[in-house]
Amino acid sequence: MFLHVGGDRLVALSDLVAILDAGVLTESRETRQMYLRLRSEGAVNPVDPYWRRSLLVTDEGITESTVASLTLYDRWHRMSRQWGTDPASSLA
Repeated sequence: MFLHVGGDRLVALSDLVAILDAGVLTESRETRQMYLRLRSEGAVNPVDPYWRRSLLVTDEGITESTVASLTLYDRWHRMSRQWGTDPASSLA
């Protein structure tokens, strides 16, 4: 299954590690350093920083999204319930 994260972007649920609010880039020095390292390695699928609202951490890197992290969590949770899977086990 795939999670639509805005625009023409999809993220495979099986690859999803975390959904983070983009605010963590200003609030957490460690997260900012990890983000900058992954970006320099080409492992960030960016959007315009002005519109960036959330970060989806996957096995492959980070996908930025213009959709709020709570909305993405809601989509993921509703999809998991609809397909009869435990949301927690979707990420394992």
